Amino acid sequence: VALVAGTQTIEVAADDTARRLHDLYATVRDVREGRASVEELATVWRERNASFPSDWLLALEILEVLTASQALPDLRAEVRGALDARSQDPAVAPLIADGLRLLPAA
Repeated sequence: VALVAGTQTIEVAADDTARRLHDLYATVRDVREGRASVEELATVWRERNASFPSDWLLALEILEVLTASQALPDLRAEVRGALDARSQDPAVAPLIADGLRLLPAA
């Protein structure tokens, strides 16, 4: 017996900016899963800073991969500094703090 929903799924069309942000997240995922080089994170970081400077979650994901791999210590310090600065915003401070607590021990 096949069940059919009474309504259709609403698909939201992503604009080019949203697609680019999703691509950056996908690159971080690819690095995490070993399908891309950790050096790609430097490019992701530069584009994040240029196009999405308030996106703290992407920064946190980059830091997670860098901490786990112990790679690119200068970039790791830069990302951590940016997250510390972003933590001054009370709206996101608890979220960033929770994410930082989940990082692997360095």
